[in-house]
Amino acid sequence: MGKIKKVIGIDPGKNTGIAIKDLEGDRLIFMSTMMIHQAFDLIKDDLDESYILVEDAHLWNDKSAKNYHARAQGAGSIKRDYKIWTEFAAEYGIRLFPIAPMAIGSSFNNEAIFHAATGYKKKCGAHARDAAKIIFKYKK
Repeated sequence: MGKIKKVIGIDPGKNTGIAIKDLEGDRLIFMSTMMIHQAFDLIKDDLDESYILVEDAHLWNDKSAKNYHARAQGAGSIKRDYKIWTEFAAEYGIRLFPIAPMAIGSSFNNEAIFHAATGYKKKCGAHARDAAKIIFKYKK
């Protein structure tokens, strides 16, 4: 494995959010929402220079949250997608790190705040911003 040049954030789900940060330039270089297999294809070529942070719904345990039971039920498919990501990582020897949903925060839910904080100018959806929230704080 070479020097880590990029960090990739994944917000798993039916609409997979993906964000890629260049650590050398300390900037977001790509953000999008796509299907899981498209995300796999996108990142396969950069695996030796990257590591991946994936939201892991298994780590969500805020029983005091509003609509806890409904949210826990909906997290089932997210947990399945996380498992698919771990299998993908194992097959390709990727460094994958689980991130608890509570550790991600909500500061980028507002698109204007997101653009002001990150300097990222292109339009992006909520899932892509969720992926960016996972990796934004990571530095070289």
